Amino acid sequence: MKRRWRITCLGQPIQAWVVALDEGYDVALYGGCCTHVGAVSLAQPDGRVELLERAGHRDGVIARHWASSLAVAWRAPVCVRCGIHYDGIDKRGIERIVAACAALLEEVEKGDESE
Repeated sequence: MKRRWRITCLGQPIQAWVVALDEGYDVALYGGCCTHVGAVSLAQPDGRVELLERAGHRDGVIARHWASSLAVAWRAPVCVRCGIHYDGIDKRGIERIVAACAALLEEVEKGDESE
């Protein structure tokens, strides 16, 4: 099963695609003006997380948080691939993106699909 959630932040979409696997979940979290793979996190149901982040990227903060939260909530392994980019972003903009991703995570955890 594949489900999608979406939120708009700073005029750009951020989308989460969740695929339920036979064992665990695969999550793709992308958005902004340039989607990409900036980080990959793999979390176990006990919250332990492994993170792989591309040089120069900071997507790991969100990928780690999403993977850990979802793995604990769903009691299953979760892989999160994350790439969110906004050109010329400042500290206030980053705070808004992090807040939008937190709100989106809450919707995903509840299972309230926005597609």
